[in-house]
Amino acid sequence: MKTIEQIKKDFEIREPFVQDEENVLKCRQEFIQDNSYINGGAGLTKISDYAEWLQRVENDKNGSNRPKRTELLFIRKSDDRVVGFINIRHTLENGFDISGGHIGYSIRPSERNKGYGTILLSIAIDYCRKKLNMKKVLVTCDKSNIASKKVIINNNGKIENEVAEGENIIERYWIKN
Repeated sequence: MKTIEQIKKDFEIREPFVQDEENVLKCRQEFIQDNSYINGGAGLTKISDYAEWLQRVENDKNGSNRPKRTELLFIRKSDDRVVGFINIRHTLENGFDISGGHIGYSIRPSERNKGYGTILLSIAIDYCRKKLNMKKVLVTCDKSNIASKKVIINNNGKIENEVAEGENIIERYWIKN
């Protein structure tokens, strides 16, 4: 059986390109059909024009419209399929210190329950350490989201506390790099 480190080699994360349009939009459609929100998708479910979405991703990268963020695609190398999305927030502003944290992520509905969330978050944490020199990252989830909680704990997340956000309870985890 492969270790997480071996499985990580089967995937890559990278910024989206113009040539990713069909792949990204197919993934977007799957989220919409599943009535799922793309956490970490830079508003992709709300933006139907791919060029407009790429511009938003670029603006986020430069910190033009809001705090600086990096949007990444989680891609399986064997078939070049977008399996998920990652949004890394370089700072914790605008309430992301309470809910949201440094890393927002989603796994495509048809690729869930395969352990990919743990791999995706592990690769995102590596990115934060190597590219952004972050010593620790905050990752949050709704208390009711058992799958996300397991992904965070599988990546050595240590719960700091729970906070109420409306009717939801948000669990806040820190992961040391």
